[in-house]
Amino acid sequence: MQSARLIVNPTTVAIGAKTLIQYKVELRSEDALFVRIEYAVDYVKANGQTSRKLFKLLDKPVNGNVPLVGQRQLNFKDLTTRKHYPGVHQVTLIVNGQSVAQTTLTVIN
Repeated sequence: MQSARLIVNPTTVAIGAKTLIQYKVELRSEDALFVRIEYAVDYVKANGQTSRKLFKLLDKPVNGNVPLVGQRQLNFKDLTTRKHYPGVHQVTLIVNGQSVAQTTLTVIN
């Protein structure tokens, strides 16, 4: 892999709102392979610790000389299966099981 970039915009989000995750992964030209791209969110729990949740972005064979670019909305609306808490949440971009980029976002009430 040559480079990877991960951007979260906005970096401060209220509970119930959404933020946008944008990513770009550039592979070396000789890398024609099967690629799995995921992102992980380390959600802050009620006790202040974090819990990681993985989300799949891409899972297919790709030509190495084409940059892989995409975006995904991240919703901080409370669900029956997940309640959100204020704090600093870490977002990590994972390519073929390797962490390649990370950033943080702040969740507020």
